[in-house]
Amino acid sequence: MRTAGSIQLLAAVLLAARATTMAFIDDAPRRQAAGLARYRTTDHARRFRLGEPRSFRDAIAVLSSQSTSEGQNFYNDFDDDDGRSRGAAASSSPLGDNYNDDDDADFLASLRRRRELLRNSSRELLGRWTSGSASSRVGFTVNESFYEGGGGTGGGMASFDWVRRVSIGSYPRVACGSASGGVFVADVESGKLLGSAPRAHWPSSSSSSSSSFSSSSDGSDDEDEDLLAKDEDLIRLLYGDYDGGGVLAVALTCGAGTDDLIASAGREGGIKLHRWIRRLQSSSRMTGEGIDELELLGSIRMGGDGNDDAVVTCLRFDSLGRRLYAGGGDGRLTILTFEKEDDIVGGMRKMQIPSWMSSSLYSRRSKKGKASPQSWSASPILSLDYSEALGMLATAHANGDVRVYSLDANDERFDDSVALPLLGVWNPFADTNDACHARSVAFVSCGGEREGDNDDGNDDYPSWSIVAGGGNGRLWMQEIHPSHYVHGTTTASQTSTAKKTKNPNDNENRQRMISTPSTTPQLFRENSMQQVKPSHRGPVLSMTSRPGGILISAGHDGMLRVSCLSKPVPRALYGLGGYKVWIGSICVDDEGKRLLSDGRDDVVVVHDFSKDDEG
Repeated sequence: MRTAGSIQLLAAVLLAARATTMAFIDDAPRRQAAGLARYRTTDHARRFRLGEPRSFRDAIAVLSSQSTSEGQNFYNDFDDDDGRSRGAAASSSPLGDNYNDDDDADFLASLRRRRELLRNSSRELLGRWTSGSASSRVGFTVNESFYEGGGGTGGGMASFDWVRRVSIGSYPRVACGSASGGVFVADVESGKLLGSAPRAHWPSSSSSSSSSFSSSSDGSDDEDEDLLAKDEDLIRLLYGDYDGGGVLAVALTCGAGTDDLIASAGREGGIKLHRWIRRLQSSSRMTGEGIDELELLGSIRMGGDGNDDAVVTCLRFDSLGRRLYAGGGDGRLTILTFEKEDDIVGGMRKMQIPSWMSSSLYSRRSKKGKASPQSWSASPILSLDYSEALGMLATAHANGDVRVYSLDANDERFDDSVALPLLGVWNPFADTNDACHARSVAFVSCGGEREGDNDDGNDDYPSWSIVAGGGNGRLWMQEIHPSHYVHGTTTASQTSTAKKTKNPNDNENRQRMISTPSTTPQLFRENSMQQVKPSHRGPVLSMTSRPGGILISAGHDGMLRVSCLSKPVPRALYGLGGYKVWIGSICVDDEGKRLLSDGRDDVVVVHDFSKDDEG
C-alpha cells in the first residue's frame, strides 16, 4: 500500500512531466529549424535529429525513447525503489492510464485559440493604422536644460536647440541629433533625457557656434572643418532649399541584449560612436540610481584611403547591434562590424564597397541646374534601408538609382570581406519628364495581411515591395520576389545589365562598371511598377513602413502621408499635418505600434496606434 504522501508525490511528478513535455512540444519547431536538439548527459553531450511530434502522445514516446540509457538526465521516474519497472502497461507512457486523447484535443484547441487571439490583435492594430486611430503626444524635448535654466543664452545658460534626425532602439528608448550638432538619448514614455553629447558634431556653416566647435570632443587636437559646406550640390540633394543644419544621420541599436550604441554623422565627416551608460553613485548603489550619460567610444574616418574623411548621409544598425551600414556622399557603401565587446572601435572590421562598384557615375550640377561635363563622380548615396527578413540592403542614389544588395550568407557570391552581391538596379526617375534623384528608399512588407492572402502559400499577391521617393516628391513602388534570391540562386549575369565606360576624371582611364537601369525577373515582378499617389510637394525626405503594407512618407510640404500598399492599387489613407519643412526622419518601433518623427522644433513626436487619443 502506498501512503497518501506517496500518492501526492506521484501526482506532482505527473504534473511536472506533463509540463515538461508541453514545453518540449512548444519548442520543437525552433529546434527542428536548427536541425539538431542537444541534451546534456552526466559524461557527454548527445545529439540526435528531432522531428516535430504530431501529438502529445508522440512527444511522450520521443522522450521515453531518449531516456533509456543509464546516466542521462532523462530517466524513468516511475521505477520501483529496487529499480524494476512496474510493467509494460505503466512503462508504455509516463503518464499512465490517466492520459487520453481528449488531452490532445484540448491542448491543440488551446494553441488554436492562442493563435487566433494573436491574429485578431494584429488585425485590430492594423485597422487602427488604416483608420488613423492614434494617441499623439510629445515624447521629449532636447531643451530640458534650457527650460530648467529659465531660458536665454546669458550667464552660461544653455541655448535653444532643434531636433534633427531621429532613430528608435528598444522602445521607449530613442536617439536624436540636433541643429547645434548634439546627440541625445531619451525615454519617450517618461519624457526623461537619459544622456547627451551637446557638441558632438559641427553645427552648420551658417551657425554662430560653428567657430566654437572643435574635434576636442573626440579627443583630437586638430580642428575639424565643415566638409558638407564645400559640397553645395550634396546639400541641395539632401535638403533642397531648407537645410536645418546640425547632425546628418543618427542610429541607435535596438533589441534585447544590445549595447546601447549610438552612431552619428556630422558635417565634419566620418562617424562618432557613443554608448549610453549609467554610472552608479556610491550613495545609491543598492537602489541602482545613478547618472546617465553618453560615453564617447571613438571616431571613425570614412575616406577611401582610411586617412581622409567623407560625409556620411545615412546610418542603420542591424538588429543585433553588431553591424552598422553607412552610406556616403562619395558614393561608398560601408559596413562596419563590431567584433569585440571590450574594444568596440579598436576591434572593428570595416568593409567598403568602392564607389565605382556601389553606384553609377553622376554629373554634378551648378546652382543653375546645368550639368558640368567635367565634374563626373560616383553617385552619392542619399538614403538606405535594411531588411533582415529579406537579407537585403537597398540604397538610393543621386542619379536616381535604387540599388539592392544581398546580405544572405548563403548566396554563392557573398563575401563580406570584399563586396556584397548586387541583386538588381532600378531607376524609376530616369524615363520621366522630371528626372531627379532618388532621395529615400524603403522596404514594405505586405505579409499575410495583403488582400487575397489566405495563408495558403498563394503567390498571386507579392509579400514585399520596395518604394523609392524622389527629389520631385513622387513615390514609386516595385514588387519583389524574395523566394527567387534569398537563398543565392541567382548569378551575377542575372541581376543587371552593364556596359563599360571611362570616367572622364579618371587619369588612368580605368574601366568602370556602370549598371544600366533595369528590371530583372529574378528580383522584381514584371510590369509591377506603380506610382503611389498623391505626391509630396518637394523632396520625399524620409520613409518608413510596418507590416500590413503600411507606408509612411515625409516631405518638405510638412505632411506625413500614410498609404496602404496591400491592395492591387496603392491608395492614400490619410495625412498627419502640422510639421515644418525641417522634418528629416520618421521611424516605427519594432512592435509596429508607434510612429516617431522630428519636424516639430525641439521635440520628438510620438503617434501611438495602440492607444486612443485622450483629447
